[in-house]
Amino acid sequence: MKIKTIITLLFISQFAFSQSKLDELITERKKIYIIWKEASDKNSGFFGNKTKDDLNNTNIELIKIIRLDNDILDELKNENTKKYLDLQNSYNELSVENATLRNEIKTIKKRLNVEETYGKDNNLIIERIEGDKILFGCLAILFCLLFVYYYVKYSRAKKHIKTLLEQHKK
Repeated sequence: MKIKTIITLLFISQFAFSQSKLDELITERKKIYIIWKEASDKNSGFFGNKTKDDLNNTNIELIKIIRLDNDILDELKNENTKKYLDLQNSYNELSVENATLRNEIKTIKKRLNVEETYGKDNNLIIERIEGDKILFGCLAILFCLLFVYYYVKYSRAKKHIKTLLEQHKK
């Protein structure tokens, strides 16, 4: 994020520098245009006509305007090229970041699938254990009941034998 901020600040400062250079060229062109307009309006010949020097000065100013126009166009072209390169770099950075994020998403999806599989397996194991607990609980209760039943039966049988022995002794 810091890198993007730095790149943006550099882009803005470069744009401002480029814009100020462009503004200087436009201001200079306006000044030369005013000079050309004055030279164009100047008629210093006989009967208010233009002299060769008047036409020559007008042509010189027009040539300066054309050169400045070419400089302005070159500056605009350079600015557009810089903007295009900056956009291309930003696009490339975003593409790399996008690819990285897609890979991370794929990794996370794989982990999620593994965790879901573990979760399903764990649920099955827990269900089996709970079923086994119920079965063992039922078996324990059954054995306890059988133990109590046979203990009671044994105690009665013992009492019965004791009474039979006592009767037999008499």
